[in-house]
Amino acid sequence: MICMFVLLLLNLLPNEVSADSCCNQILTDGSGFASLKDPEIPSSDGLTVSVWVTSFTAGLFDVLEYVDPGDTSIIYFSTNQALFLGEVIGALIPTSSLNSSSLLTLTWSSKTGVRVHQDGTLVGERFSDNITGKELDFNGTWRIGRQLSNSYESEGGLVGSLCGITIWSYEMSSEDVNKTYLQGDGVSGNVEVESQPEAPVVTWEDFSQSNTTIDASNCSSPIKLTGSGIRLGNLDAVSSKFVILFLVIIGV
Repeated sequence: MICMFVLLLLNLLPNEVSADSCCNQILTDGSGFASLKDPEIPSSDGLTVSVWVTSFTAGLFDVLEYVDPGDTSIIYFSTNQALFLGEVIGALIPTSSLNSSSLLTLTWSSKTGVRVHQDGTLVGERFSDNITGKELDFNGTWRIGRQLSNSYESEGGLVGSLCGITIWSYEMSSEDVNKTYLQGDGVSGNVEVESQPEAPVVTWEDFSQSNTTIDASNCSSPIKLTGSGIRLGNLDAVSSKFVILFLVIIGV
């Protein structure tokens, strides 16, 4: 009877989690940023970049920019749109999402073009000749929190937090992007990566900080409660449920 009650209770807990309790958040006040130069990303015909973003202020603010070794701006995220080689790909964080974390993900392939997802949902895509059929070098400079090139109109650097910046050297499918959102909570400072076909080539630890604060206040608890799911250690939510049930059965 007790086991049936516990099983019913666990089934009421959703499997996905949010980033509201993200560990190792990079806090920015508009002047700070995190950057990475020459990350040695392997040459390929695809790329995926993903980051959790929380904006504390309404308006148009910088989130992320990548500038190649020839000083050409390739990727730019603001709080309301994503651009690739100067072309608008899709709209991003609406004003209604202020103070709430969103996972922004951009994928690129020389064959299929660019797609942008917010919280696992496709919000824009582009297949123009300017984007496809190109060989691009992603070993220039990456910056999050404030744009590098000053090429884009904005009100300045992000006033908010960034977490889990992760780069893969291949184009992630829309299914895997959605899986990353549903399974990732940023608890370790990274999005969930175990279920992906390849390991990431860049994570937040690779970035150097400038005038930012790292908030690790959510990193201490081995049991991770993030508002819409429960995890034990590094287990995902589903596995955590089975472990808890097993412990109840054996009487621990």
